[in-house]
Amino acid sequence: MSGTMRIKKNKTYQVNLFLGSINEETKEPFFKHDLYWEIGLFQDSQKDWTPVRVTPTTFVCGTKYIETGWEIAVINYPRVSLGTKQIDDFIKGLAIHLLENFKQNRITTTSPNKTIMYERNES
Repeated sequence: MSGTMRIKKNKTYQVNLFLGSINEETKEPFFKHDLYWEIGLFQDSQKDWTPVRVTPTTFVCGTKYIETGWEIAVINYPRVSLGTKQIDDFIKGLAIHLLENFKQNRITTTSPNKTIMYERNES
C-alpha cells in the first residue's frame, strides 16, 4: 500500500430528531428541499460545523394515523470531534428551530440515555 493513511476515532454517540411533514397551522405538507433549507439556515447560524443525515420515515399509530416525516441524525463525526454536550445542544437548537418554522405540534429527540419531546405552546 503506497502513501499514508490517517485514522481518527471517537467514542460512538448519536442523537436523532423526529418530525412530521405537515405544517400544523396550514395543514399543508412541507417538502424535503424546505427541510434542507431550514437545516442549512440553522447550521449557518452556529459556531461549530455539525453535519447531519436526513432520512425519510413514516409514523404509524393504528389504522387511522399514518404520517410521513423525517429522522435527522447527528453523530460524533471524527472529522469534527464535537463533545456530547455540543451535539445535544445542537439537536435541541435544531428541534426548536424546526418546531417554530414548520409549525410542528411536537418534535422528539433521542439520545443513548434519554428521549425528549419539544411541544409548541398554543397562543
